[in-house]
Amino acid sequence: MIGKTVLLLIVMLAGIADFCLAKSSQTADYSTAEGEEFVFAKTYPGGEKYGYQLWHKQLTGYRGTSLPYEEYVGRKGKIETTITYDPSQSRFISEKSKSKFRKAVLENGEVVYAYLVSNSLPDNIYLTEEVNRARSLIGQKIWVNNSRVVGSQVLITPDENLSYPTYNAEPLTVVDIFMSVYGHRRGRGAFSMRVRKSSGEEGLIKFYDRYFYTSNPIPPGTSQKVRRAIERQEVTMGMTKKEAVLSWGEPEKVNKSVGSWGVREQWVYGYNYLYFKNGKLTSWQTTN
Repeated sequence: MIGKTVLLLIVMLAGIADFCLAKSSQTADYSTAEGEEFVFAKTYPGGEKYGYQLWHKQLTGYRGTSLPYEEYVGRKGKIETTITYDPSQSRFISEKSKSKFRKAVLENGEVVYAYLVSNSLPDNIYLTEEVNRARSLIGQKIWVNNSRVVGSQVLITPDENLSYPTYNAEPLTVVDIFMSVYGHRRGRGAFSMRVRKSSGEEGLIKFYDRYFYTSNPIPPGTSQKVRRAIERQEVTMGMTKKEAVLSWGEPEKVNKSVGSWGVREQWVYGYNYLYFKNGKLTSWQTTN
């Protein structure tokens, strides 16, 4: 009787093990997978020990085990559908929240999942299409987006203590793309463009669309007063709404009133405000 019980227990445990193995080793046909092609990017020296954070083999919440760096660096895959994960059975995250993941199929058919932060993919991969777009910019000019909302960009260099500041809408020439990272944490990110300032200094800027324009954002004929204000992330009386966006970025909220006087708008940036009348800036209020 005891022997039969032990045998039954072994069979049950084997079944559970097979189930867990199957669950953690999902596969799919890469050739028929649809989605954006990507590559796991290199990291900075010392970052290898963290693996590919926010990437998991199972839907286990954002604190699940990361994919090991050495095993996945350079591997290709395709990003597929977005999955909403109900963590009611998970001990990793609050049952009151739901997490979103992107399913990905790798070249060998392995299925993995990327945890989305603010609906954005982790920055430890790069999309093949974006690399191709960056290559097309080599030899061309870009203009830095240092609007108040985006923040000021600096060009990083191999020396962690040396970087070059940029001003808003400053033109830069794209020299090359940089697929690796410098030997310090400031060099993190999927990939960068190596750019040159008009004064000759060179450094890297991350390839994020919101960090730069591909054409001069300041129209010809813009007054020097307005141009200087935009470059300094400032506003000045009489600015158009487009000029204000170049300087401060898109507002969080717009409150509008319409009357016999025309159209008045209040643009909200946290605790800072811009006020427009019929499309022209008439006043502003700042707390910092």
